[in-house]
Amino acid sequence: MPFLGGKELAQVYAKAKREKFALLANNFAETNVLLGVLAAHVAKKSDLLLQISQGAAKFAGGGNALAGLRALVSYVKALTASYPIGVFVNLDHVTPDAIDSFIVPALQEGLCSSVMIDASDRPFEENVAITKKVVELARPYGVLVEGELGRIKGAEEGIVSEEAFYTDPDEAVEYVERTGVDLLAISVGTQHGVSAGKELKLRVDLAQRIDERLKEAGLERPLVLHGASGLTAEQVRAWWPQEFVRSTRTRPTSTSTPAPPRLFTSPSGTKSFLRTGFFLTPSPLRPRALNGRPTKRFSIPAFWGRKSKRPSRGWPRK
Repeated sequence: MPFLGGKELAQVYAKAKREKFALLANNFAETNVLLGVLAAHVAKKSDLLLQISQGAAKFAGGGNALAGLRALVSYVKALTASYPIGVFVNLDHVTPDAIDSFIVPALQEGLCSSVMIDASDRPFEENVAITKKVVELARPYGVLVEGELGRIKGAEEGIVSEEAFYTDPDEAVEYVERTGVDLLAISVGTQHGVSAGKELKLRVDLAQRIDERLKEAGLERPLVLHGASGLTAEQVRAWWPQEFVRSTRTRPTSTSTPAPPRLFTSPSGTKSFLRTGFFLTPSPLRPRALNGRPTKRFSIPAFWGRKSKRPSRGWPRK
């Protein structure tokens, strides 16, 4: 099946919203991870939603993010052309300074199905203006745009927040109305990075209120949950069926394995999409960890070789 675009992805999200299931977005930066998640999705007859961040693209491009994006997407298109599942690519957490150098070429060259512009660290008015600009740029290409409102604790693509700022339901309505975004990422207690799920205070009630307010205003949108790496199986099940249609996970192949999903008929006529969401079960393998906790520093290829802001203590010992 060919690489699919925003039109098909919008159909999937609409069906997910209607039937209350969620898709798992898989971040990758190199081919081994891609081959792993692709094999799992083919085995389960599930279409695949991939994510490429600026950092991952820069890693793949030897320091050149756009070159890396071109290489990764070209590989995806060539590899999956004969596979029986559909494949989507989302550009994850693109920062405002990369709109012209990263988003615009990606749109012009057909390198993505959707793009997430992350201006969540900016004041509200600035966030609105930046996100609206990207929406206007993406519309002619049929690419979906995701914006983020509120701050998720942790660090992602250079955006760092020491504490969480929950998304306000009324601001969510204004944000969607003024920007025209296709998807909305909200802050409800998850955390960027590979976190220990039991430490997170998840606000299911807040997600429900945001969804209700958007419906009341006639602005219903698919909601996205970022920072899902490290959630326990119980926490994942607590969210679904809830309001989210996608969960984003920086997913080392050694930290989790997919559980079998139920199947339903996709817009293309094949039985491929996830019906109940992609629940994760523990694998006997574990990535390197600090103080017993999985960490991106050891488990995500795109983080290897980065300079640490803290003195190195060496590799963890048994």
